[in-house]
Amino acid sequence: MSNPAQLRFLWIPKNGGTSIEQTLTAAVRPAVWQLQSVWRFDGFKVLNHGHCAGLGLPRSVLPFGVCRDPYSRAVSLYHASHLGHVAQGVTDFTSFCRRLADGLQWRVTPYRFNLLRPQIDYVDDRCRVLRFESLADDWREFSAGHGLPENLQHQKQTQATKQRDWRSYYTDETRAQVARFYAADFERFGYPVGS
Repeated sequence: MSNPAQLRFLWIPKNGGTSIEQTLTAAVRPAVWQLQSVWRFDGFKVLNHGHCAGLGLPRSVLPFGVCRDPYSRAVSLYHASHLGHVAQGVTDFTSFCRRLADGLQWRVTPYRFNLLRPQIDYVDDRCRVLRFESLADDWREFSAGHGLPENLQHQKQTQATKQRDWRSYYTDETRAQVARFYAADFERFGYPVGS
């Protein structure tokens, strides 16, 4: 069993991070609130929308995060109310996908447009990746080996995505745009392209 101090949670936006953060908050009592994108708990750190690459984490630290089907994640990002200037000119899901397709240059600027960045930008090869689609089960298995609570405290879902299956948002054009922008995510995490 690992010591929780040896773990780092990489919070990838729109991938169940609130559930994990609330579980960790209840379990280990936060000592300090958010500080420079790192939440410090009694010896445990959560990297809030943080990037694994370039953090210089010692080999003794196990980073972990949650991946999500890029098609599902894009719909969740579209519904996010805090996209600010990224959402300018976005009137529907089709225009949101066009913004993604036009925004491939965003990847060049490391900490800009964090919410939209591909998931692959947050992890490295040693990161333990749980899957959003089976998060409760994956968390239970992961937590058992690391001395963490086995049940997640909170599982947030927007009202819009509760009422409508994410697949219904897509046309052939928008599916292709999301597949292009998140191509590395589809490949790294094994999600099928075009489905």
